Amino acid sequence: MEHTSTAHTQIKKPWFIFGVLMFGWFAMMLSLGANTTAFPHITAELGLPSAYVSWMSVTYTMGAAILAPLMGRISDLIGLKKITIIGLALFTISVVGLGAGKNFAIILIARLLQGLSVACVVPACMAFAGRFFAGASAAKAYAVLGAVGTGGNIVAPVFAGILCDGPGYRWVYYVSIVIAAVALIAVFIVLPQIPVVPQERKRFDVVGTISLCISIGGLMVTPTLGSQFGWSSPLVIVALALFVVFMIVFLSTEKRVEQPLIRLSLLKSREFSVPAVYSLMINGIVTVFMYMVTYYVVYGRGLPSSLSGSWTTFTMVFMTVAAALASRLMKVLNWKFCALVHVLLFAVACVIFSFAGPEASPVVLFVGGAVLGIAGSFNTPLPTASALDKVHPEERGVASGSFRMISDLSGPLETAIFIPLLSTIGLTAAGPNFAVSFSKVSLYLLIPCAIAFILFLVYPKHDPRQDTKAE
Repeated sequence: MEHTSTAHTQIKKPWFIFGVLMFGWFAMMLSLGANTTAFPHITAELGLPSAYVSWMSVTYTMGAAILAPLMGRISDLIGLKKITIIGLALFTISVVGLGAGKNFAIILIARLLQGLSVACVVPACMAFAGRFFAGASAAKAYAVLGAVGTGGNIVAPVFAGILCDGPGYRWVYYVSIVIAAVALIAVFIVLPQIPVVPQERKRFDVVGTISLCISIGGLMVTPTLGSQFGWSSPLVIVALALFVVFMIVFLSTEKRVEQPLIRLSLLKSREFSVPAVYSLMINGIVTVFMYMVTYYVVYGRGLPSSLSGSWTTFTMVFMTVAAALASRLMKVLNWKFCALVHVLLFAVACVIFSFAGPEASPVVLFVGGAVLGIAGSFNTPLPTASALDKVHPEERGVASGSFRMISDLSGPLETAIFIPLLSTIGLTAAGPNFAVSFSKVSLYLLIPCAIAFILFLVYPKHDPRQDTKAE
């Protein structure tokens, strides 16, 4: 508390400055939220199959998740203002690349930059809140950060759909360039130079970061390579070899370093490892459907992009509203039972979407979207709370980072596995039949649901009513 109070006196109008930071974060989330609507248009214009969406997802993850610890370390060395400016500058460059890119290599570089920019800006916003606010004010600041991110995801798809139907998908990013540039200038002018907090210098886990990046990258591109070049292709063998070899390097490194990216001892605990793997299996289902619906609506049924954008916003609204329900259920029901509800809701959503065939009413999509949104509302609070429940308070920071790193791989990994199937199932001489493949891939998504159900059988129990009695 004393440290926060001292830091608070270093700047004037911290809420105003935080508001400017939130404008920058909102500008980023608008563009990121529009991606699920715009990406299928990018691959279509470049003449690429749906499998290439997974490449865009993988490169973003390399920057946003795997390299996040490295960007956090750089932030500690150069300060909040510099890392925020770098992040917003990288993001502005990335949307220029996505809007003006004429080949897929530029698109991938832009996505990597987007990931790096998120890895710069989000920790900086959280660090600002933690340093200049205390108690209830800090909690309010973190809540605002989450609300701004959600708001961008809700608003963006509708406008992205309208722009894709009108002047084209590139205008999604042209508009984003202007907003991002304004945010960059505003942060540059308003955010003061904040002194770096002195801290003990410890060696950063460079080998672990690089080996994990290569290993996970190899794993996530394997399904895409298999669908494009055949599972006996040397490229598939090389990708799998990279995954195995560098995962061994990563695991051996993490046992020796002082500050590991993932505390391996945590994985030995069923209370931590089961929710973490459970999250890895099931959280990515929402992301997969976000991409698949645009392919189904626009390129499978020939319907306007505004419909897929409206569906995404509709689903996100349900997810946001249902978050209160999920929180309430977690206060009165055993968390293991909540996990069962979570899995069953996703399974029901997959079955509903399987009825979205070539002649199905769009109502099927929205009914499925409502169920998907309710299921997705459990994605963050349930497995996160379960994984950290038994962790010692002194290890919560490391455990939280390790859990998020595992959980954040769910979307890219399942996108890499299931999105390529859209272009291969029901393939005809005329090309992919997304109106048919969408319903079939929806049923394939019952596979991660089944794995999550098996994990539910050993899911750690936690009765919240006991917490109330203890208080």
